Amino acid sequence: MERIAPDFLLIYMFAPSAGWEQLCSVETRFEPFQRTLFSQAGLELNRDERTKADNQTLDASLGAFLCLLTDHFLSVAAFQTLEYLIRRYRLDICFIQAPIPHALAQA
Repeated sequence: MERIAPDFLLIYMFAPSAGWEQLCSVETRFEPFQRTLFSQAGLELNRDERTKADNQTLDASLGAFLCLLTDHFLSVAAFQTLEYLIRRYRLDICFIQAPIPHALAQA
């Protein structure tokens, strides 16, 4: 199991509590991601140790969340949760098909 870096713990403490709660208060469709992407178990997840099928499931969940996030892309809450996802799930390396261009087109 991957050792949890202190910065993940710090970001986990603030991103979900600050940005996450704000997003959920304006859009209830974010709430199901609390059990997956923003769960305590997510802190212990190591993409390198998961199967290809498990990573595809994770990528599908990340994609769904990011598509939903595009409507809120310019908010501080969106950036707080996005920073956590980038650091925790290595979106910049492992998930390059993220819908960021779609978000920028809406801005």
